Amino acid sequence: MLAFVPHEVGKVLEVGCGEGRFGLGFKQTGNAEVWGIEMLPEPAQQAAQRLDKVLLADVENDRLNLPSGYFDCIVFNDVLEHLTYPWAVLRRLRDALRTSGCVVASIPNITYYPTLKALVLHKEWEYITHGVLDRTHLRFFTSKEHTQVLSRVGLRIGQNQRDQPYGGNLEIGPRLQTLGQALGGYALHAVRVRGADRKRCARCAERSMSDPRTYLCRGPGASPQRTPDLPPAFGADALAKTLASSARVAGSNPTRVSVVIPTYNAAPFIKTAIESVLAERSPNLDLEVIVADDGSTDDTTTVVADYKEQVQFLHLPHSGRPGKARNQGALQASHEYLAFLDADDACLPGRLSAQVGLLEATASDLAVCNSTESPSRPGVTLFDRLGLTARLRAATRNGVLENGFELLVECGCFVVGSSILVRRSRFLAVGLFDELIQIGEDYDFALRMALAGRVALDFNPRVLRRFHESNISSSRWKRVRDGILLVEKLGKIEAVARSPRLMRAVRNVGAEWRREQGSLLARRRELDQARLAWARSFSLHPSAVVAGYWLMSWLPVRWVTCLQALKDSWASHA
Repeated sequence: MLAFVPHEVGKVLEVGCGEGRFGLGFKQTGNAEVWGIEMLPEPAQQAAQRLDKVLLADVENDRLNLPSGYFDCIVFNDVLEHLTYPWAVLRRLRDALRTSGCVVASIPNITYYPTLKALVLHKEWEYITHGVLDRTHLRFFTSKEHTQVLSRVGLRIGQNQRDQPYGGNLEIGPRLQTLGQALGGYALHAVRVRGADRKRCARCAERSMSDPRTYLCRGPGASPQRTPDLPPAFGADALAKTLASSARVAGSNPTRVSVVIPTYNAAPFIKTAIESVLAERSPNLDLEVIVADDGSTDDTTTVVADYKEQVQFLHLPHSGRPGKARNQGALQASHEYLAFLDADDACLPGRLSAQVGLLEATASDLAVCNSTESPSRPGVTLFDRLGLTARLRAATRNGVLENGFELLVECGCFVVGSSILVRRSRFLAVGLFDELIQIGEDYDFALRMALAGRVALDFNPRVLRRFHESNISSSRWKRVRDGILLVEKLGKIEAVARSPRLMRAVRNVGAEWRREQGSLLARRRELDQARLAWARSFSLHPSAVVAGYWLMSWLPVRWVTCLQALKDSWASHA
């Protein structure tokens, strides 16, 4: 896109500037003044370090206060397809152009041959995380349609040509490059209609442009994030102060969040949990706190009674299933967003505001945050402990986890109940928590949410998880039982069944659970059942170790017990 911006322009506005790398690349080629518009706070703060001025705003819904007739060029870098009314945005921003100004844009081409081939020959129209059929695209264009969009706002296209691949081992789809001349005082300098996924050559990677497609997307039914009234432009210091204060206008309608705290015999912990949530109350954050008690027999009721003016208390018959308490609390909730917090965990300051902001800015359905663990593992985050931080960062683009369902299948559970914030409407549509699963109901819910929509991932720890002997997740037998149940559910999902790679990952996970089940049964001296579990493990994923366990199960019980004792002794000294 840099090649299409005239080198002689003095003032440039980039819509969806991300971290400002594209604008920085242009500034380095000349002496231009570059402004940016960005709706995500963190990328905007980085862009402010690189560009001359940055607006933190939703280009469709916020008042921008741009100076009239100021810019020589306005750049839309894969942005227009994510807007509800792109022509309205073009019309609004056109007034900020000089009479000799131009617009440079990149727009997907829905008539790209592989897309039509899949539709006509295979009847496939599958939305993916990037490319022409990106799940976040709200508008689709042909070359004729994009011409019409531009003509609606007084722009016309003067010349069309196919672009050439950048070179190297890249699979660059056909693009339509067009040069426009002024019509009514304004000109479209270049519109590029993108076909295949945007691949980057060495030159593109060197300037490392941030992709604005996710920054400016707004999914169906998503309400826009309102930002404070800002001055026409401001630098990094002013932006940092604005972000530190609030992302909402004081006195505007507050964000309404319901927080459900399922509990069972958690009297020593629940006070801290409740107070950590109430600490976030502010004029901009309307909280509804619901404690769903699964028939506690300790002093939980007495502790919660101290907060009766601030907390709703549901006393339920004991079921032993956290999913049921979560569901009952969620069904009682009335606010737009639902967050969950286990009674023995605590929210870290700013958790709810940060997750709501991330959910809205990325137009996602589910927001998941990292967590820190104590007291046995102080300073260790969940993602670090699982060894997934690097892989998750590589799979996260502008706050959105790409291929979230596949990652959850292949990597296992990195989502815990206390880290979840979801739109209440989506929670009800997906089908609540599975009440048959006692350990891992949050994993099952995250899988279904990732399959149905977008997952936003926050790497900052927003929740403090507390481990103790009465943690339900500390029961090894229950974990194995519910792990097997989850794997069986996964294998029945159509998206998994038709993918050999995912099915292989599911079978490998299932083999591990069956192997562990066999070990637990052997410790109970139920060798016949252990032999059956190991046989199932071997059928899912053949392994010499599992074959050895299966052969061992034919030995006398006393011998097996001795071998297990030797193994435990060796493991303790390893």
